[in-house]
Amino acid sequence: MQTKLASDTIEMICRTSPIITTPTLANAADAAPLAQALTRGRLPVIQISIRARNAAAVIREMAQVPDAIVGAGMILSPDDVRRARDAGAKFCSTPGITDSLLRYFDGIELPLLPGVATPTEAMHLLSRGYTTLNYFPGGSMGTVETLRAMRQPLPQLRLSVAGDIALEAAADYLALPNVLSVASDCVVPAAMIEAHDWEAITTNARGFSQTKP
Repeated sequence: MQTKLASDTIEMICRTSPIITTPTLANAADAAPLAQALTRGRLPVIQISIRARNAAAVIREMAQVPDAIVGAGMILSPDDVRRARDAGAKFCSTPGITDSLLRYFDGIELPLLPGVATPTEAMHLLSRGYTTLNYFPGGSMGTVETLRAMRQPLPQLRLSVAGDIALEAAADYLALPNVLSVASDCVVPAAMIEAHDWEAITTNARGFSQTKP
């Protein structure tokens, strides 16, 4: 996929949901009800780790929900990409990137949110035409300050921040002008999924759907 088109598509996806939810589901039967609850709450972008045992089944169920935009995260190899695409994923994200994986995505029609952790990695991806990147890992001390500092030398960069990001910290990231979204499971606690409390998840989602200033 042409990199500018891929990056523009990813930017549009990230702007659709300030919180990209990253739930872990023990039972794939919960996938569609959860996706429905999140889309009702105006957070339609959902990312499922391809490392999960039932990832393909969960993506497949969620992908059938109208308006849900379901992607696969933690992509490490072309085999992971093929599993994600076959299950119906609309995009992929990686925790880091290699030239061989970039070349693979060049040859397929699936948008990529490539992972970075340093300005050097970001500059390499910018040289390839990627302007919307996945900053990983987020959530650690000093990350907000790091991302704020990156904006000065790299003002064209747009970021989704992924990692162990608590509910109360999400707004700090989203307040940064170079951050489009946060990928986190903070909106969908495992206890709510286990209790099938879809209405509470919808309420949570609505509360965060307007988080981005």
